[in-house]
Amino acid sequence: MAATTLPLLLARTAREEDPVVAATALVAAGLIGTAALAADLAPYLDADEPLVRWAAATALVRITSDRGDAVEPRLLDRVSPNSPQRPTILRPPV
Repeated sequence: MAATTLPLLLARTAREEDPVVAATALVAAGLIGTAALAADLAPYLDADEPLVRWAAATALVRITSDRGDAVEPRLLDRVSPNSPQRPTILRPPV
């Protein structure tokens, strides 16, 4: 499913003018993607719209939080550039 859905979500995000729709597509990509998607998500950390930047950061953290996947530290540092530490990942209680 992810093999067909991810390209569609990324294509939608690239052409979408509504920041809410773009952010939703990014979060969805983060829910089904892997760390291999990090390079596709990274450019959205520089988006003009804060909601899109937040969605990209959320997706990046999500694709690396539940698995042993690794993302280049420089990408994660961009999620919280003013913080000396990476953001703490809060998870709901199980």
